[in-house]
Amino acid sequence: MSADLQWQVIRNRSSFLFKNRTGARAQFSTEALNVSKKNSFAANGLVNKKAVGVAPAADGGVIISFKNKRAGNAPGKAIRSVKLTKGGRRTTRAVKSLTKNYRGDLTHAAAAAANAVLASQKSKTAKVRRGRKTATQ
Repeated sequence: MSADLQWQVIRNRSSFLFKNRTGARAQFSTEALNVSKKNSFAANGLVNKKAVGVAPAADGGVIISFKNKRAGNAPGKAIRSVKLTKGGRRTTRAVKSLTKNYRGDLTHAAAAAANAVLASQKSKTAKVRRGRKTATQ
């Protein structure tokens, strides 16, 4: 079945579809291989032969997942994953180099998703607010 026909079937009926209840027109998807999380043909990981996914690693870092074209009939081998545990700039550079030749249109979205995952993993420190010193007489 062609990717276009698959998209026509699942675009409004996918179990991963997330619609806003306020009536907004934006639709989102919760698929693992959808980097931008938008419900669109270009970003959909189910119908495209090449798809990219970004997920947080259990012990810190980012896991980049790719669809393997050769293992189309073997679901266990269909997804290839790379774990990136270095700092933010190294991770961004690695994500861009991994996705540039695979799916160039998703490079920016994958880098943004990886940076968002890394930012969510940072521990927040309490800020010390310094006010104006009061004059005592």
